[in-house]
Amino acid sequence: MTDDRKRALDEAVRRNRARRLAPQWLADLSSHLGCGVGPDDLLSIDQTRRLRERFFGRVSDIAVEGTGRACAEGARLIWSGRLCPCAMSALELLARTVGEQTVVMFNSVDEVIGAVRVPVGRALAAAETLTDFAEMDLCLTTMSVECGLCFEQDRFGKLPRCELTVWGEWADALRFRGP
Repeated sequence: MTDDRKRALDEAVRRNRARRLAPQWLADLSSHLGCGVGPDDLLSIDQTRRLRERFFGRVSDIAVEGTGRACAEGARLIWSGRLCPCAMSALELLARTVGEQTVVMFNSVDEVIGAVRVPVGRALAAAETLTDFAEMDLCLTTMSVECGLCFEQDRFGKLPRCELTVWGEWADALRFRGP
């Protein structure tokens, strides 16, 4: 089989899987968010790939520069043990501050169906259940990647740990108001 034929076959398999997976996945996501999310809210696979690369580049930059403290680009905040509920408080504060602008949420199946546009306030308010549903960290960003966050939870280790990497106006909202 030639490389072109193999790529075409792989793409056909991915499209078929996406057609079967997307409707139920979007219905489940809508239930978690408490609002409708449909096929028109999905980004293309190529858009997702490009945006994901830019997003995780920002997360890496902030994680290196801002471990445990604020930096010019944003902040990386870490809570452990009994302080993990403070992480949820920070997300709730941010949800009230940023409102319902539409952002992109990455997920475990975005390589198959694409990342999805969601209302940021609702995604933040449902953060705890969305990390389980999305089967990965909660990763939200604007299309321009000017604002974004990555919320990681480790509830299964010896000591629970939560980490929030945030930048742009969202970091400013937490910096000035505090969690």
